[in-house]
Amino acid sequence: MPKVINISELDHDFICAGFCRVIAVVQFPVNSLVFVPIVALMTDTHLPQLIYLRNRVWSEIFKLLSALTTFETQTELSDEALRILSQTIEDSGREAFIETVCEATKSLAFNDLQNSALLSLTSLLSVESQQIFKKPPSTRDSSMQNLLDTVRTVSTTPETDRSDDSVIIVTETVAGAELCKILLNLYDLCNLKVSKDLLRKKSVITSSLTSILCVSHEAKKYALKAGLPTATIKQMKEFYVKLSLESVDCLRRVLEKKRVCPVLKELNELVGLVTNFMVGDGAVKNKFAELGLSDFVHKLWVWFALQNSHLVDVLRMLCTFTTDCAIACQSLPLTSSVAGSGPRKIPSKISLLNVVIGLVEKEMDQVSKTHNLGVLKLCFGILTNCCSVLECRIIISKSTLLTSVSRLHPAITKKQKPWDLVELLWLEFLQTFTLYPEGQSSVAKINDVFDLLLALTSASKVTNRSQALTVLRNVAFYQPNRTRLLTSDDFLNLLKNKLEYGNKEEKSMVVLIMWSLAANNQKAKIVFKAAKLDAQLHQVLKHYQLSSEMIPGDDIDTIKYVLNVIRDGERDS
Repeated sequence: MPKVINISELDHDFICAGFCRVIAVVQFPVNSLVFVPIVALMTDTHLPQLIYLRNRVWSEIFKLLSALTTFETQTELSDEALRILSQTIEDSGREAFIETVCEATKSLAFNDLQNSALLSLTSLLSVESQQIFKKPPSTRDSSMQNLLDTVRTVSTTPETDRSDDSVIIVTETVAGAELCKILLNLYDLCNLKVSKDLLRKKSVITSSLTSILCVSHEAKKYALKAGLPTATIKQMKEFYVKLSLESVDCLRRVLEKKRVCPVLKELNELVGLVTNFMVGDGAVKNKFAELGLSDFVHKLWVWFALQNSHLVDVLRMLCTFTTDCAIACQSLPLTSSVAGSGPRKIPSKISLLNVVIGLVEKEMDQVSKTHNLGVLKLCFGILTNCCSVLECRIIISKSTLLTSVSRLHPAITKKQKPWDLVELLWLEFLQTFTLYPEGQSSVAKINDVFDLLLALTSASKVTNRSQALTVLRNVAFYQPNRTRLLTSDDFLNLLKNKLEYGNKEEKSMVVLIMWSLAANNQKAKIVFKAAKLDAQLHQVLKHYQLSSEMIPGDDIDTIKYVLNVIRDGERDS
């Protein structure tokens, strides 16, 4: 007779480990039937006899959760796994799950449990943090953010009073803040180098802290209040002191490379932490601007530029830093790379902003079918953000940045990939830059830029055509540019062609251009009549009035008004 085995006699970590390996190998379909028993197993117990077994089971469950949410090449599967797991946690008890994660994360006495909990937390949060950078808000899954920012967890703190009676203080904290507190304590212990075990786990702890700071608003609030910006800037100072004793050429020598590369890796991890900390939080960005983040980045720039991956990461940090933060943008022209000096009082020609401009020019010379456009895209993101600040616009307009546009000439690009993407990057930047007088005057002054914009209005990509026409519209709104535009036969022919053959969006754009040029300008009216643009505009009006398509009434009224301004000036005011 076969022996009946009681499942309680089996090693729980053996079961979970086997389950984890099976799913990892055969890619078992991820669904709630997998997650429900997992969450059910994560039930707390404080019986001394069972704590060891409980910790082993928890460790394997955390490893399993990591495996279920980690698909390096298939992000859709990770997203789906996170969605199902979040729903399962919701149904099974969010508070119990959070309390389990908190207890496991701060278990210094149980190395394997803490390590697996940190890795699992990082895996879960990384799926959502990647969505923050890659997807618009309306399409993101914010389940982990909701979990961390709404669930409240109870923590107890022992305290001894004068009568030597033990007093337990019970406090209720939002989950995101509580987890951030635990991770910050571990992070501080790593930096103090109090334990070799913690030092070995520093990278994992940093990754967990980086992920939670990206996802949870409550974690950001706690970290800001706890002084994390000041601590990270202090670390940057220490890295700068360490690296100032080294030569950039040391990476060519094997022994010195082994000494310097770990420092650069830690510096890059710090950059990632700061980037995620600043995402979507103006108060954090303002604090870093106040502490001189831009200046330290400039001083360390020579080291960031050594490896492309590190360069991309620091540019992403600057792009995040300058997004919707005028103070951050204002700090970029005031930096210095000189050792021992702080931020300048007035903008300089050798600031970090100039370094970014120079990087654009360098990247333009390297564009090819095989060259990655990541650096160029991030540089334009930074410059676009900086356009909101007058000092930055002045530096951009006085630089040689716009001369690099000549590289977009069809004779060079031959209209091949990836030049259409490069064109779009330039046009998106110019669209923002020409919203301001400095950009409007710069574009019209440089013949190569103006001629190229005219050429790009006939680009093969509809998006590029529309963007180029938008830039010309912005240029036309600057009054000193009127003479330049009205004396250009190519420009007038462009207006005529767009009125005749353009789509509705292009025709609307041309009407606005003609309106801006003809308002209070008798010369423009004469030029438009001589070029028969008024007759062409009248044809557009008749076509719209007779068309069966739904044409907005505002568009028809605008055409009538502009036509009246050009022909008789009765309403020209």
